[in-house]
Amino acid sequence: MNYPRLLIHFNSPFNTFQNVEVRSDTSIAIVPPKVEAGQYIQMRAESDLLIVISACPMDIAKTNGPDGKTRPIKLERLS
Repeated sequence: MNYPRLLIHFNSPFNTFQNVEVRSDTSIAIVPPKVEAGQYIQMRAESDLLIVISACPMDIAKTNGPDGKTRPIKLERLS
């Protein structure tokens, strides 16, 4: 894999479980997520890729839930 090339083809982040409201005045607000513990997504890569992942370590906004605590994340590579 040619990592310098990835910098040229870098895409926007894909926020899977983050809940962002667009308000009537066009402002946005990060609000508690609508997902429940144990929910997941499964994706299939059809070519080589480099993944950067974060459990959204935010303790200011309600990104991780109403208590503001960070949550663990689990990533599995299925062959």
